[in-house]
Amino acid sequence: MILLTLSGADRATLVRCPSETNRLVGVGGVVLTTATMAAASAMFALRAGLSAPWVAVVPVGLLWGLAILNLDRWLVVAARRRERWYQNLAIALPRLVLALVIGAVVSTPLVLWIFGPEIRAELAATQQHRLDEQRRALDEDARFTGLTALEAEVARLQGIADGTSAPPVAEDPTVARLAAEHAALEQRYREARSAATCELDGACGTGERGAGPVYQRRQADADELRARLDDVTRRLDEARADADARARSGAEAARTSAVRDVAGARAELDRLRQLKRTEEETVASAVRADTGLLARLDALGRLTGARSSLRTAYLVLLLFITTIEVLPVLVTFLTNAGEPTLYQRVLVRVESTALAAAEADLENERRLRVRSMAVPRRVVHR
Repeated sequence: MILLTLSGADRATLVRCPSETNRLVGVGGVVLTTATMAAASAMFALRAGLSAPWVAVVPVGLLWGLAILNLDRWLVVAARRRERWYQNLAIALPRLVLALVIGAVVSTPLVLWIFGPEIRAELAATQQHRLDEQRRALDEDARFTGLTALEAEVARLQGIADGTSAPPVAEDPTVARLAAEHAALEQRYREARSAATCELDGACGTGERGAGPVYQRRQADADELRARLDDVTRRLDEARADADARARSGAEAARTSAVRDVAGARAELDRLRQLKRTEEETVASAVRADTGLLARLDALGRLTGARSSLRTAYLVLLLFITTIEVLPVLVTFLTNAGEPTLYQRVLVRVESTALAAAEADLENERRLRVRSMAVPRRVVHR
């Protein structure tokens, strides 16, 4: 049976104590179990860490399982029983340390696979955080700090070039002066006309109705202000017409300039946008591709550091899988530390008999060589 072969049992010796078959089959089963877990662990590590195809993952995983199988079998076979328990411990301890190292290597990918959903969620959150930081870093980059202002400038130039928005026109100083003078004269004219009308009606002033001397003076003042107001109104209209003509001329010049400048500004805007987009895509691709074993271990470390329940479950699971991995050496040590089994006693007898027979054969060979060297050679005379 293959399990007996994996246990390292001597078939000839086992024939003399068939009751030990089940125990040794169990040892072989333990060795096969650890090798199977090692193969599954290697497949997951290759699949998750390198994104390797299954046609490559399966053969490599099987080879790794075969290597662990041979190593565990050697650890079981090499751990021979001694008379004292501390002698067995001294022999088993280095092998136990080696088994623990192998167990940690094998169990880590399995633990990552078991906590896969939590790790993937943590990886997604970490990747999004890194992408947000990269976007903020690009926004603060000296090359892109003027991007918003450049976008606004392109929109302004495009609006002027299309005629959908007018260029800013500074207020003409002549128009502003005449408008202020017009407003002041208009206010004075209204007050003068109201005073003349009030005098004519006798409601104010002298209190006498009719067009007396006071009324005539007040009316003359109102007429003078009216003439001055009409003159300022005419000059204001002329100034506004001139300002409008100049504004139209300036708008046409601004439109021509905007048509000429908007192409260069848009080209620069497109260049900066493309450069920023390329850098964002490069970083995003690198961040999303960072899902290997180290990234998963970092994510698991953050999860176990932040959540005590998950940390406890992780440690228990890691200890459980590692214990399974060291079971071949552990079982062998526990067997050797107790009373010798029937198989061990028979094996010692068989080996002692074989050793005595080998020593006897060697002694006979030595005697024959000595005897052949002691016989004198005869001299032949002719």
